[in-house]
This record gives sequence, structure tokens and C-alpha cells, in this order.
Amino acid sequence: MTPDKEKPLRGGNRARAGNVHSPEPTPDDTAQSEAGQRNPAAFLFEQEHGSKTWAVQVSDWNGQPRLQVWPWYRTKEGGELRPCAARYGGGFAIPMDRVPELIAALQSVLER
Repeated sequence: MTPDKEKPLRGGNRARAGNVHSPEPTPDDTAQSEAGQRNPAAFLFEQEHGSKTWAVQVSDWNGQPRLQVWPWYRTKEGGELRPCAARYGGGFAIPMDRVPELIAALQSVLER
């Protein structure tokens, strides 16, 4: 399925069932290469963990920038990096106005 034909995530029942967290977006289509694939070159940071590569990148969701933390996997054919589907554990997005809090928290870890 091409990225422009992907179905949007729907979290209606989860959001109405008392879940305080809104459904998270999948990695943003604006980080795609000209070939139409999501572009791992847009990663700001990545960390291997098990069979996944966790990546941090800037994305856009509903017109709002987010700092996206998402697991990626390597395909069996060719080892190309692809984002994991949300239904398989997915990742999360941080609104950009909360990034300074994240930076302060990470800096406090380094100061210990």
C-alpha cells in the first residue's frame, strides 16, 4: 500500500473509553524520500533495541509539529528500514511545546 493510500489511525473508542492519551500518529509522510518511502535519513537520533531501531524525528500531525519516537524494522528482502505499524506496539509523539521539558529532564540525568 502506498503512503498516500494508508488509512488514518482512528482512536475513537479508545479515546471515549476513558483513555487519557489520544491515539498517536504513525511516522509522518513529510519525512519521505522522492521515491515515496519514509526517509530514515531524517532521523535525528536512533538506537538499536532487539530487532528494532527506535528513531527520533520531527513529524507533522494535523498541521502540528511533533517530536516522533517510533520503532522501525528491517525488511527480510534487502534490509530496508520501515516503520512498525501502530498495532504492533508503535511509538509516540511529543508536542513541540513540551520538548523543552524533555530536554531539561534529559539534562538532569546527565548532571547526576
